[in-house]
Amino acid sequence: GHQASECKFSNCKICNKKHNTKLHYNQSTQSEKGDDSDVEAAVSPKVLHVRTNKEKVLDNSYHHAMLATAIININDASGQPRQCRAILDSGSQISFITRACARKLQLRNSNASTSIAGIGSTSLKVIRLTPAIVSSCTSEYTTALTFHCINVITSDLPSCKVKIKELDIPNSIKLQLADPQFHKPSSIDCLLGADIFYEIFHGERITISSNLIAHSTTFGWIITGQIYDETQGGTCTSLVTHDAVCQSAVALHVTKNNSRAIEECYAENHFVSTLTRDDSGRFVVRLPFSQDPTVLGDSRYMAVKRFINLERRLQKEPLLANEYKAFMREYLDLGHMEKAEECNDKPAYYLPHHAVLKADSITTKVRVVFDGSACARSGLSLNDILHRGPKIQHDIISIILRFRTHAIALTADVAKMYRQVLIHPDDRNVQRIVYRELPDEPLQEFKLCTVTYGTKPASFLATRCLLQLAQETNDLSVKRTIAEDFYVDDL
Repeated sequence: GHQASECKFSNCKICNKKHNTKLHYNQSTQSEKGDDSDVEAAVSPKVLHVRTNKEKVLDNSYHHAMLATAIININDASGQPRQCRAILDSGSQISFITRACARKLQLRNSNASTSIAGIGSTSLKVIRLTPAIVSSCTSEYTTALTFHCINVITSDLPSCKVKIKELDIPNSIKLQLADPQFHKPSSIDCLLGADIFYEIFHGERITISSNLIAHSTTFGWIITGQIYDETQGGTCTSLVTHDAVCQSAVALHVTKNNSRAIEECYAENHFVSTLTRDDSGRFVVRLPFSQDPTVLGDSRYMAVKRFINLERRLQKEPLLANEYKAFMREYLDLGHMEKAEECNDKPAYYLPHHAVLKADSITTKVRVVFDGSACARSGLSLNDILHRGPKIQHDIISIILRFRTHAIALTADVAKMYRQVLIHPDDRNVQRIVYRELPDEPLQEFKLCTVTYGTKPASFLATRCLLQLAQETNDLSVKRTIAEDFYVDDL
């Protein structure tokens, strides 16, 4: 940089001051005064609305646009549902939550940001949070939703108190309102965007009057339309932008990062809806497919070719070969893989595998790693048709900082953590391998029965099961330790 006195460029062509024309900021303001109207615009970087007092209209009446609001449950960090007030907005591609509400629920950042553009094409970055569980207060509806943190979504809604007695709402609807206090001005905690908006509507609607309609949703009945009041003015709420720091809640455009957020949200929702336990209490999970496995085509030829190359290497390194055989025997003995029957018409995928040496490991020196990114004949791999899932655990830097606050600390490691979680039998067919101990034996086929290191969602599935344990325990110290002090399988 340099001082203005040393600058070799000319002054601003707009105001002739000592800055570049591209840095010019128009601070001009306009005000109008009259006997019949007094307009006051209150716009700040944090409050995205325009307030209009004593607005003059031809019929001397004032109309309020009733925006759809609902009381919903959002699970906090401990898994307990907390009631929040939401506004439903199909004009936003993503969902938002106020910073104050996110702090109250202790929702964690995902260490990823998303660029959004609002009215006037003003763009900014917002912090994406890890998916949160959203549920209805009036039904059994539950889903996982990714929120983006923003300072303020809007002012209190509605802008002024509505005379509900004059609305003539049927009692059947009154008893099942999504927001029983929709007529009283109150703050908004979150905004549910188009990523969930069309999912929650049942399609049933009842006309209350010529200007009001009740819509049935999974959260209950919502009231939308216009209400006229001849006695008082009020605050009109509309989203505006005024400079680059303005945080518009209407995201008209988002970057490709949003697709990752949708993928993570689907994986979380899929996990919650398909998680089960077997008779011994072990978790059983389903693989989060993004496409049908039939698109993969043949992969056995590729897996056999890779295994033949592995055999040649093992023949040259007898010590490694013995460790490899011991690993695979243990895999079979522990029930982590089983002999596979013929595929018949079921889609299958064969995972190539190879050895990874880890001399400093306390538990396992040689590990067999399975390659879920190996392409089948179609050009797609198993990982190409699986969702990754969101990051569940805290950043390692925060874990280390907490670790250093203790005078005495203990460390531990969960042995074979991924393999403690079972894959549902219906999904094991895409976790096939070919193997034999000796080159003169016929090749055998096996199915891997547990979460497999080398597949895209493996880390998410394993750590999410760990978090599930934290949510199910009643011991607060254990709950906190599992949720905050684990990094993958290390405590």
